[in-house]
Amino acid sequence: MSKLYILHRWLGLTAGLMLVVWYGSGLYVHWRALPSVLSFEEQRRTFGEPFTLSEAEKEFPEILKNYGKGPIKEVRLRRAGSRLIYEVHMVNSPGKVFDATTGALLSPIGEAFAKEIAQGFMPATAVEAATLLEVPDAYSIRLPMPVYRITFSDDQSTTVYVDPATASILSRTRTRERLYYAFGSIPHFLNMNLPFLQHNKTVKDGLLFILNALAGLVVFSGIAMAAWMIARHGFLGGLGLKHSLLCKVHYSLGLGFTVTSLLFIASGFFYVVNGSPPPVRIIPKPEELKPIAKPIDLADLRPARQIGSGEMRNSPGLSMVVLKQVLDVPLYHFHHAGGGFSVMRGDTGQPFAVDSHWLHQVVNAFLGSTDSVGEVQYLTDYDTYYYARDGRSPVLPVYRIQGNDSGQTIVYLSPATGEVVGRASRDFRVFRWIVSGFHAWDWPFLLQRPVLRDGIVVLLVIGGLGVSLTGLYLGIANLKG
Repeated sequence: MSKLYILHRWLGLTAGLMLVVWYGSGLYVHWRALPSVLSFEEQRRTFGEPFTLSEAEKEFPEILKNYGKGPIKEVRLRRAGSRLIYEVHMVNSPGKVFDATTGALLSPIGEAFAKEIAQGFMPATAVEAATLLEVPDAYSIRLPMPVYRITFSDDQSTTVYVDPATASILSRTRTRERLYYAFGSIPHFLNMNLPFLQHNKTVKDGLLFILNALAGLVVFSGIAMAAWMIARHGFLGGLGLKHSLLCKVHYSLGLGFTVTSLLFIASGFFYVVNGSPPPVRIIPKPEELKPIAKPIDLADLRPARQIGSGEMRNSPGLSMVVLKQVLDVPLYHFHHAGGGFSVMRGDTGQPFAVDSHWLHQVVNAFLGSTDSVGEVQYLTDYDTYYYARDGRSPVLPVYRIQGNDSGQTIVYLSPATGEVVGRASRDFRVFRWIVSGFHAWDWPFLLQRPVLRDGIVVLLVIGGLGVSLTGLYLGIANLKG
């Protein structure tokens, strides 16, 4: 017992401090969770003024034939500042942009053009500074380099990051994001902007594992000590008449929040491996989509103006036109500036309609199986695995189909094109319940009752924080004595 006490006391001085940091930053992360990169309203602002197909003198087939060698996976016709451009993405190389009027290559764009694009994000605010970053700053760690950092003169020093290759806004930071980085991302995930850690993920993961293990030993040794005291003196006797009030508080809080502390620590191990929450993890990775997102076939591709002319004459204008190929069908996706969209076949020029047969074809190709199982369900709201959390909102509505692969993967598909927008494999479902459920407390019952969820999470975090703080104080006081 004396050895266990020594272990608990000395580990508590180190891992106890980390627990205080984790609980404190965890409370901040819960309340100020970083939302998706750009909100819908922010994305709408980046589209600029509506346009019509007649403004693009160069057509999709002409741009694609002149682009160069290599398969093309997606093309977008959109505004970048005041210019109408084609954004072309290859299968195995970075994207490039072309002028829709002349067909001239614009990538990489210059600083003046980057400022113009950024100005559309905040049209009423002056640009204060522009810098081309070759090395990421603290808020662009996950962005491709180089990137333009454009800072505005508003009270929050709003900053947007513009990709010189695709002439698009990749991210933005304000006071909220900077506070999240300082008080959430760094202390909770050790996401420090240090080249050594950024280029050596194994080192950072190893450090988190060690800290998690030490914190787990502190909690386990505390449980063992409490069990010994209860066995010898009874539940209330464990408080001890000779102990100070702070010792009694630490003992009581420890008994009340030990289990949840262990759950937080154990699930934290798995978050180190893949820390993305389910609303992010459910989205398929590009390599997973290769069986259905085929390179665009130019052989029978019709110009967009021939396909959409009749319908577009009566529209209030377009915000974007996207060309991509799903299986063997090239599809034009017309986004209307007034809201809504239309999907047309690029080979026949006819409207494209998703049916059950098409959905099963897509699922079979995605899973590499011969026959998907289960009925097609049309979801207008989120379910157990496909749901919103912390500002991250997967698209709705969707179709849901149960796959017949070894993992019984649940596949979520777009009702417009049949593209896979989400998948829940067996590993994902285990992660959702055992890891995310016990770390973020995002059980379906609680997600439907956000006030109750907030109350429970705050209670658990404050309880764990109380145990950590009192234990840390007692350890320091004992060391001084």
